[in-house]
This record gives sequence, C-alpha cells and structure tokens, in this order.
Amino acid sequence: MRYIMALTLFLLVACGQQNKVSSYLHENDDDITNNVENNIELHYASLLSMKEVNGSVIATVINPWDTSKILQKIVIKNPKKNAAVFILSHSAILHTLGCDDFFTDMSDTESLDVEKIVEMGADAILVSPFENSGGYGGIEKLGIDIIECADYMESTPLGRAEWIKFYGRLFGVADKADSLFNVVEHNYLALKDSALRQSVQRPTVTCDLISGSTWYVPGGNSTIGHLIEDAGGDYIFKDYDQTGSVPLAPETVFERSVNADIWILRYGQDSPLTYSQLAQDSHLYPQLKAFKNHQIYACNVYKTSFFQQTPFRPDYLLSDLIHIFQHKSSGHYFKHI
Repeated sequence: MRYIMALTLFLLVACGQQNKVSSYLHENDDDITNNVENNIELHYASLLSMKEVNGSVIATVINPWDTSKILQKIVIKNPKKNAAVFILSHSAILHTLGCDDFFTDMSDTESLDVEKIVEMGADAILVSPFENSGGYGGIEKLGIDIIECADYMESTPLGRAEWIKFYGRLFGVADKADSLFNVVEHNYLALKDSALRQSVQRPTVTCDLISGSTWYVPGGNSTIGHLIEDAGGDYIFKDYDQTGSVPLAPETVFERSVNADIWILRYGQDSPLTYSQLAQDSHLYPQLKAFKNHQIYACNVYKTSFFQQTPFRPDYLLSDLIHIFQHKSSGHYFKHI
C-alpha cells in the first residue's frame, strides 16, 4: 500500500542514523573560548548551541548518537546565498523566513545530484545526518559547506522548532527567525497550559500503522510522544523513552492499544483511508476499541503539509491534537475517518 510505504520512509528518517563530522566548517576552539562576544540564548534545543565570536556565529551541533561528542562546528561568517536544500521542512521554513532567493529546493530529488549542485553554484548543502551512513559520497570532495541538520533528532517539539534561530543566522535573517520562534513558543505554551487545565479525563491514545511485519510507534520521549501528552492525551507508549520511532511486533502494540480511546495515524495515498481498507490490511485493526467506536483520526501526508509545516510549527499540530482529544472531531492535519 502506498500509504504504508510513505509512512515507512518517514519512520526511517525519524529513527535517523548519523554520519561523520564535516571537514569544512571548523574553527580553533581556543579562539572560540577566548573571544566570545555573546552567547545566543537557546532554552529548548539540546543538540545545538550558538555564540557570537569576532563578528561570526559559531554553531556547535552535538552528536545525537553520542552526546559526549560534537557532530559539527559551523562557522557562519557570511549568510548563505545559494544553498541546496534536500529536506521538505527546511525548504518550508526558509520560505516562511523569506529566503526563497537564497536556496534551491531539491527535496524532490532521489539522491544528492553532484552535477546539479555544481551547476547551481551552491555555497552550502543542507542534509539530514544519519548514524553510520558511510558519508555523503561525491559531494564531500566539492569543497562546499555541508550543513548537517540534526534538528530532527531533538526530542521535544520546541527543541526542534528552536533551530529556526540557527537557520535564521545561516541565511542572514536572525531577527525574523527569532521573532517567529517567539510566536511559536508563546502559542505552544499557551495551548499546552489550556489543554492541561481543561483536560478532566485524559483519553488514552495509540499511534500509526503496521508496516510489513512491524508496527512502528513514536517513542514516549519523541516529539509526537510529547505532543500527545501536552495536548491532554495519555499516550500508551509514554514509558518507552526512545526519542524516535520504536519498532515493535504488531501483537505487542495490539495488546497495549486494544482499549485505547483514540487512534491517530499517518498514511499516504491518493484516496481517503477507510475502515474497510484498514480491516483488509490487518485482522488486528477491527478489534481495537478506537476502530469499533469510530475514533480514528488519520493524516494523509500526500494531501496535507504535515511534513513541511509541523516540525517548525509544533503549535499548529498541538492545536490539532487538542481539538481531537477535546471535541472528538477533525483537525487541520488529522481527519476523522
């Protein structure tokens, strides 16, 4: 099924496995320590720090798979003017920040096209790093700054969104980026506070679908896990402390999910998902309480801007989930089946 394939691709990215440190963007650590002009405040991001040094911004990215080590140190002396961007969410946030003239959206390409990157005269390449991926192939020899964007490995919604501040500095729109994050933060915290005050009985919530012989669910310490809890839901896998997706046997997920009040899931196909289609896909689905009570809310990633918008606008997704949990009706991304 196309929606299973699309979800599998998302989950593989969400579980991410990362790469080596870039060889291009380093600066002497002693100089950084001795000449810091200003520490740029970050309150939520755990994998990023930024300092102003000698008129430049030094961004340090922590290795998500070994937080005792640095993945990459990035020296931003001048804003990027023609970056090759391979991630949907990054293209979307740069568009929001008004940086359309400073990057080329290559998110629809299947691989890193070296010839195209050279032809466009790119001054940076934005990629998602993966653990033990073996490198970035030919682009490492081009002498172009490879920016390893580890934001997707942040465990909290606001932690990931706070990387907006980094992209703002990378493209010379720091004030606009900081202002946008302030809006996101204010909206998110206000929504969270309201949801937790109004939530008398928290609905139990399960997630997503079987793919092949595995049912992937978001870890309790993932952005989705935090969003469910912040929206007033009781996530049934909250005791799993993983920050990404957790591969489980379908029977294991079924046993926990059988009495869940609400089932939210993501899929990708041209036509809307139906109960009859779900029943054909697995004999386990019709046995779930949420299936029997028609409390399934599905996001068609082919028809919505879920991947583009929600990573850096978690306030949008939080609002969606609150609406579902409190009113038992469709949101913007997740529609009531």
